[in-house]
Amino acid sequence: MGGQGEPDGANRSIVLVIESYHAEFQWDKSYLAGIRAGLGDGVDLHSFQMDTKRLPRERFLEQAEAALAFYHELKPDLVIIGDDNAAAMLGSRLVNEGVPVVYLGVTGNPRGYGLYGAPNVLGVLERPLVKRSVLLLSELHPGLRKVLALFDASPTAAAVLVELLDGEEHFYVENAECRMHLVASYHEWQEMVLHSAENGYDAILLGTYFTLHEQDGDVVADEAVMSWMHAHSPVPYFALWDFSIGAGKAAGGFVMRGEEQGRAAAVLARVLLEGNQGGAVPQTTQPVLVFSKREMARWGIVPDPKTRERMLWVE
Repeated sequence: MGGQGEPDGANRSIVLVIESYHAEFQWDKSYLAGIRAGLGDGVDLHSFQMDTKRLPRERFLEQAEAALAFYHELKPDLVIIGDDNAAAMLGSRLVNEGVPVVYLGVTGNPRGYGLYGAPNVLGVLERPLVKRSVLLLSELHPGLRKVLALFDASPTAAAVLVELLDGEEHFYVENAECRMHLVASYHEWQEMVLHSAENGYDAILLGTYFTLHEQDGDVVADEAVMSWMHAHSPVPYFALWDFSIGAGKAAGGFVMRGEEQGRAAAVLARVLLEGNQGGAVPQTTQPVLVFSKREMARWGIVPDPKTRERMLWVE
């Protein structure tokens, strides 16, 4: 994907956002809106989309080189790296360039990307709370005893398992049992959903589902996955990211919001653009309770008054 930008102006800082994914992806839309709101009008914002949700893995290195070439052409005052794929392939290289770097949406360990402790780096970690989400589901659904946490086989999913769950694919949260599965094949995903109830699951917790592929290797559009889930899931399903929630989607969840990540990254960008040093411990943003009235009603789930007071409703 080529770079995109807003008009240059005199004495304005130039900021390049290197997106792991693509501009139409809802997570990217959301965090870019947060960055724009946080940086305001005094910055020329450009983006490069690596498109790694849709392109085959063998194209990733080519995209990373193209992003670096665009960086050298643009000569920005600061680079914002979005998500793990860009961080893994470009983090240490950009740090070594000496340019101020802010990262966001990183689920893996930033040390592994060369993004920890450098004086020109600040960042915002993405920490989807799987265990807290299972606890929430058990409170919403008193009869819930077993949860299927279902992810694709993406780097983000692997980082959730390793960094946030210490590699535990099977765990308990109070009285609720949870099994996490990382699935590459769309057919296998569908089979797991279709047989979830008969396998004893009371609910599904959706993680990432953007790199599922058909038998011919083509990646299945995330909208198609969600539409199929809505038509075929025999049990209620919830989510870890806000863009997965709404009418025709997941019923709700304790979720990460891209806009909050973007706003937090913009604050850190301002710190570095003002000449302050980086190297601080990475920040995190707090998940929030987001729910769909229509989907909650569809599954007959009624939250208690105390929980309802904390909820944000998408419709």
